Amino acid sequence: MKCGTRALINSLALHPDVVTAEHEVGYFVGRNYDRGLEWYRSQMPTSRQNQITIEKTPNYFIKSAVAAPRIHAMNASTKIILIVRDPVARAVSDWLQFCRKFNQTHIETCRTFEGSGILAANGHINPKCAQIRRSSYALEVDKWTTLFPLHTQFHVVSGEKLVLDPVSELKKVESFLGLRQHITERNIAFEGKRRFFCMVSDDGEKRCLKPSSKGVKHPDLIPHVEATLRAYFKQLNQRFYRQVGQDFGWD
Repeated sequence: MKCGTRALINSLALHPDVVTAEHEVGYFVGRNYDRGLEWYRSQMPTSRQNQITIEKTPNYFIKSAVAAPRIHAMNASTKIILIVRDPVARAVSDWLQFCRKFNQTHIETCRTFEGSGILAANGHINPKCAQIRRSSYALEVDKWTTLFPLHTQFHVVSGEKLVLDPVSELKKVESFLGLRQHITERNIAFEGKRRFFCMVSDDGEKRCLKPSSKGVKHPDLIPHVEATLRAYFKQLNQRFYRQVGQDFGWD
């Protein structure tokens, strides 16, 4: 979550051989799992034989111990796409979303990021804090790649590159999914001062993400707290780079 999942799935929906679920189903980690596979199928869009169906639920990744084996049991040939970004920026964005979504700006944990619970009483990073845990990609990825082999069934997208050069990242995803190359510069339009991209269908219809929830300005972090965060994530990042065979340059 907070790495560009909505932008990614909306972009892939531009491809004529892809259909996407309209909402986050959450089947493999939620109470609806007991309703069975037919219920899950009922949440999916109608597709033709030559089309790929995609759904996104960010919680699948952080609840990998449950989600990964359940997905594998349903269909061992399923392909998994993970999108990631700088873990510090992701953690701040996660915190901002919580505080804005639930209008919690008045409570102590939402007054400053530093006071949100990311730090333990001794001043060290609190690994149990949700924002920190969800940014610790290395702690989860092995649970996926042992079931879904890297390169053939597990693909990692750079959230930073998706923003700066969406077409190149989307072409990689097309190749991973075995799709014909379709998405080009004609399907992307950059708008606004911060140059966020909108998706443009082949018939010219433009679809942009809600500006109220995307591109929210992050607060400036206290320098020593940011340094502490960077130091904490450095080893986890290096481990993640080795796991997926890709250096994202966050250090």
